[in-house]
Amino acid sequence: MKVSKLTMLFMMMLGLCLTACNDSNNSISQSSSDNSIPPALFTDEVSYPADDYEYHQWTNVPPYRFLSSIGFQVVAEYKTMQPIVQVTSETQDTDGYYHCYLSIPYADDEEPTFPEKGTFKYSQNAECDILLVSVIGRYTTYNKYYYSESLRVVKNEQAVFKSIDVKEPEKMQGKTILDLFLTNTGELMIVSATPPSKNIGKIEPFEKTTYYKVNDDVTVTFDNPQ
Repeated sequence: MKVSKLTMLFMMMLGLCLTACNDSNNSISQSSSDNSIPPALFTDEVSYPADDYEYHQWTNVPPYRFLSSIGFQVVAEYKTMQPIVQVTSETQDTDGYYHCYLSIPYADDEEPTFPEKGTFKYSQNAECDILLVSVIGRYTTYNKYYYSESLRVVKNEQAVFKSIDVKEPEKMQGKTILDLFLTNTGELMIVSATPPSKNIGKIEPFEKTTYYKVNDDVTVTFDNPQ
């Protein structure tokens, strides 16, 4: 197979910091396009069960606008003859390689395909191949808002690193991952032996459901605000 070169772009996935669980308030966006939604609006102590919750991309509850969001990641294991600082282990595995987990965020049905090989540049004049071991599977991270007309309640479902098709997700918990973006030509290249910390996170699954009771004098709408 032709060697692909993968270029790392520095990113933050959908405004979600991927150091989930321990920093989940930063991992899940609780803000809309222009109105911050204070976490105090939501409550863990009270639940509002109802049969008429309906999902909405936008739920406008003046002065707040609740914007649902959802993203995906596919994670793969690679190996290399040279360690990647903060990403691989400090010692070689029994196969003589350093192993690492690379993650590519994507949207909807645009799931990327990991190449068999990439390039890791570990000094100004030295580089080596990173070789695909296996594709671990997909995760989703989302912030979904539902509205019950009968109760006048907004329900917020949140998740970080929710497994979609990972065979043994418990074995991946706590694993360090390096987030990447593929270029528009499908190339991938790790160009720094010390990737920026914002691209490095841990797989720490997190799920939560909270509720917000809308005041009786507030009009709720579901259009996309301009």
